[in-house]
Amino acid sequence: MSYLGIDHRVTGLDRHLTKLEHPVSDFEETVLRDIRRVTIFTTRLAEQNTTLGYGIAQIMRHLGLPPITVGAVAMPTEAEIDESFEADC
Repeated sequence: MSYLGIDHRVTGLDRHLTKLEHPVSDFEETVLRDIRRVTIFTTRLAEQNTTLGYGIAQIMRHLGLPPITVGAVAMPTEAEIDESFEADC
């Protein structure tokens, strides 16, 4: 077989491999971006809820009402994440 024939076949194989690999990388990128989006959102939400809780406690204190106890919302630890995966099994 000539060099051109082999080159043509290798190019064809490369094209097929690219088609097979490309959707996987797109999917992985989509999942990673979604995870990052959710992580950023939950961090902001936790900070906002903590701030609102402290604000309400300050208003209640100012009005002479007994203030509520506000627990800070904390992001889960790696151990808690691992435990949640084990609980799903």
